[in-house]
Amino acid sequence: MDRAACEAAGIDVDEVLGRVLGREDVVERLFAAYLHDESVTKLGDALETGDLNAAERAAHALKGVSSNLAMETLSQMAVETLALVRAGDVKGARRLYPTLLDAHGRVVAAIS
Repeated sequence: MDRAACEAAGIDVDEVLGRVLGREDVVERLFAAYLHDESVTKLGDALETGDLNAAERAAHALKGVSSNLAMETLSQMAVETLALVRAGDVKGARRLYPTLLDAHGRVVAAIS
C-alpha cells in the first residue's frame, strides 16, 4: 500500500488500519474488493436516467463502503450526493457527480 498516495487521495490510512487492528494485508484485500464495487457506475447511470430510487441506493451504498474504508473525500461527496438525491434535486446531484467521479478516480489510482 502506498501510504502517501492513499493520503493524497483522501484516505485516512491510520483510521482504516485501526479498524482492522493494524493489519495492512486486510486493508489491501478490502481495497482490492473496492475496485470491483459498482456503486459509482450505478450512481452515474441512475443520475443520467433520472431514476432517483436507484440513485439513492447507489449513493447510499457508496457512502457506506467509502466511509468504512476511511475514504474521507469520496465519502463526503457521497454524503452530499445522497442528500441532494433525497431532496429530489437530480440536477444538483448531476452537477456534483463529476467531482465525486474525480474523487473516486483518485482513490482507484491510489489503491490500484
